[in-house]
Parts: sequence; C-alpha cells; structure tokens
Amino acid sequence: MATVNIPIDCGSKIYQGDTIKEITFSFAADDNIDLVGSTIRMQLYLGSSKKLDISSGSGITIVDGKTFKIDQIDYMDNDLPFGVLKGDLEITDIGGVRLTYLDVIYKITKDLTV
Repeated sequence: MATVNIPIDCGSKIYQGDTIKEITFSFAADDNIDLVGSTIRMQLYLGSSKKLDISSGSGITIVDGKTFKIDQIDYMDNDLPFGVLKGDLEITDIGGVRLTYLDVIYKITKDLTV
C-alpha cells in the first residue's frame, strides 16, 4: 500500500491554522475501480487521538468514476494541531466492498504568528 505525504510538494509546508489546498487523486483509466456510488473516508490521528474525520459529501468530493478530491480546508476551519498526523483512506464501492487504498501522513508545522 502506498503512503501519501501531505504536503505532496516537498518544498511546501502546511502551517497550523493555514488554509490547506484541495488535493486531487486520479486512478488510471485501466484501474479496476469505479467511484460512482462509492463512499470514501479518511481519518487522521495524532497518537491515539482522532483529529480529522472526513468522507464523501463532507470534506471529500467524488469527481467522476476515477477521480476524487480532498476538499480545501479553509484557515478558519483548520484547527489541526502541529505534528505528524497519520491515517488512511478507504473506499467502499457500490457493492459494499471496502478496501484501504492509502496510508496518509499530514505534517503540520507549528505556526509562530498568532
């Protein structure tokens, strides 16, 4: 299973309390997946404490049968703590088959300007 490190661009940082831009994921045309009618969920934890819980329709948007995006988190809604948040992303298809597709790591840098 792949791990996606956020921010994806190695030269970028996500600062505590800043806007986190949307991230688009696309499966290859020949991948055996159809997101139409699926449910996508992602949770992030700092240690054993859940810090983010989003799903399709509430933080994740299914664009088409092969593409979804993690929606932008505006700065006023970003109360994620600084540190390394770990989680995963799972997809339950229309037939009820649930698979975890990605491990996810969000590295949030402490914001010194308050």
